[in-house]
Amino acid sequence: MIAHMLTQLALWVLAAGAGAGPLERGEALLEKGDLSGARTAFSEAQRAAPKDARPYYYLGVIAEKQGDPRAASTHYEKAVALDPKLAEAWTNLSALDLAAGRPDDALKAALRATAARPDSFEAWFNLGLVHDALKRHAEAIRAYSSALKQKPNDLDTLVNLGAAERRAGSLDGAIGHFQQAVRLAPKDAQAHYNLGACLSDAGKLDDAAREIRTAVTIDAKYALAWRRLASVELKRGRCEGARAAFAEFFKLAPKSPRGEADDALKACKPR
Repeated sequence: MIAHMLTQLALWVLAAGAGAGPLERGEALLEKGDLSGARTAFSEAQRAAPKDARPYYYLGVIAEKQGDPRAASTHYEKAVALDPKLAEAWTNLSALDLAAGRPDDALKAALRATAARPDSFEAWFNLGLVHDALKRHAEAIRAYSSALKQKPNDLDTLVNLGAAERRAGSLDGAIGHFQQAVRLAPKDAQAHYNLGACLSDAGKLDDAAREIRTAVTIDAKYALAWRRLASVELKRGRCEGARAAFAEFFKLAPKSPRGEADDALKACKPR
């Protein structure tokens, strides 16, 4: 998400005209990976214009890149105190709060971000993540849907939206979004697995088996997919297929308990 926000602020800085020199220099250095030089430039901009929120935002980005979330939060908090409409800072602050186990604080910041920038893909996507963490499925669906309006073909958003719909029991919506994800990324194992899992939930077992087999063909070490394939094959009465899928699963997860799988295979009736 930071990469998207840097691009947006770059346009803002260039439009600032006179006095934007330290910010432009800092941004150029940041894009080159020179964090030390960028920090010096942004600190210079901060001293020159102490009520400008942008240097604080960039200093927060640098602190994140250097693995110092506490300092990053301090800079972002200063940035939004100076400019409450700086959605990028609210979004990054929300993500830090969520990572630190403060979902309620993360939600407040995420809502401020979407209010400040209703057209921000990053703000809506992050709000979806926060609602997911709070198990607010309907709200997550709305947030991801808003993000998707900004970027209709974003794979991560499609996958997250489909997952939220599945958790909410909206299988038709989930299947539709996972199908779109598969069309966008036909070699993405997770997209095929998610589609297969939803199809299985909907009772479309033959289609489910096809998608999950595609997932393990793409990624033979996808243990969860092998386990789900075994379950689907059992439901289809394909006992040998289930046995083979369980064998692959236990190769990858040898410490998993085998009793349930053994009992299911014994009870399997070929069709």
